[in-house]
Amino acid sequence: PVPICPSVVKLKYKETFNAEKGKYIGSEDTPQLAHSREVAKVISEKYYKLAWEESKATGYQLDPQYIPVVGAKKNREIVSDAKYHDAHEKAKGHYLAGTLVDFPEVMRCGEQEKQKGLVRYDAAAH
Repeated sequence: PVPICPSVVKLKYKETFNAEKGKYIGSEDTPQLAHSREVAKVISEKYYKLAWEESKATGYQLDPQYIPVVGAKKNREIVSDAKYHDAHEKAKGHYLAGTLVDFPEVMRCGEQEKQKGLVRYDAAAH
């Protein structure tokens, strides 16, 4: 028996490890393994979302003949906002309850209040 240095043993171990590294002996590709890989792809959220990302639209293309229509719509909105703002500024600070015609429920309640006195008077008289 020849005495062997521990560092030589480690060196031999590392050499054999590095020689075997990258030489994988895998199992056979069975139909069950192939099927499980396909099922994993089907149920994978990554692939599910990938299909959506590829299919969804990335931009908006407007036909040039419709550009004036879009401008007209925007102009109409601006004019409408300006008119609303003017009407709001005019109405600001005014007491609107003076125009009771605008509030039919208030008108109805007022008529009922007027009738209460008449009903009590008739009840007391008879």
